[in-house]
Amino acid sequence: MNGVYSIVYVCPETVLRLIEPLKRLAENNGIALFAIDEVHCVSKWGHDFRPDYRRLSVLRENFSAAHIRSLRSDIPLMALTATATLLVREDIRKSMLMSNETKLILTSFFRPNLRFFVST
Repeated sequence: MNGVYSIVYVCPETVLRLIEPLKRLAENNGIALFAIDEVHCVSKWGHDFRPDYRRLSVLRENFSAAHIRSLRSDIPLMALTATATLLVREDIRKSMLMSNETKLILTSFFRPNLRFFVST
């Protein structure tokens, strides 16, 4: 809260408990972006559904310029996953209250930096 950290990584369950302190931080321009990793967990159609992920729509509901006067614009929300089918992507967009104009970037599942080795 004192600006000591540039990046804070917390699980959805913790974010849900910290909404009020996060609002105070946002009022002082202390939040530049919310990035949700493994966002396929939001989707009831995903392989790893977690109910608290589904509740992360509170970020869209609470961290907008309409709710925090000191903000010039809504705090951006980035949703990241490598395992979302078309149905899961649409469920994520709706669940996270993202507009139809939300920019979607799709890349390959191929990751050259990952290697598997089998030894005998």
